[in-house]
Amino acid sequence: MTSVCELLMARATRPLRQRCKIATHGVTILIGCYLYSLLIAPEFTVNGIKVLVTYYNDKRLRYYMNRFVDNNLLDLSGNKYRITAAGIDAVKEISATMDQLVYEFCNKYDIVL
Repeated sequence: MTSVCELLMARATRPLRQRCKIATHGVTILIGCYLYSLLIAPEFTVNGIKVLVTYYNDKRLRYYMNRFVDNNLLDLSGNKYRITAAGIDAVKEISATMDQLVYEFCNKYDIVL
């Protein structure tokens, strides 16, 4: 059964997923790249992200990260990636949209958090 959180996350990420033609898994990887660059180092490799986002193998991570390079959300220099300003904006947009959707959902169903 799908949870309310999954449904709201799907709605919050829909614009990015449609623009980049990626699945929800890709959004997870982009958020992992953002967190890595924020908490560990601004540049990262596929193996660095693999340690943080442990669910995906190298091939799948590389596929999504190269898709993000194509959409200017990540920069690739040699074998190191760096999240771009557009990538940071995309993650912040997801966060803001998710906050708004949760707020609207809670108000609609009189849920107090």
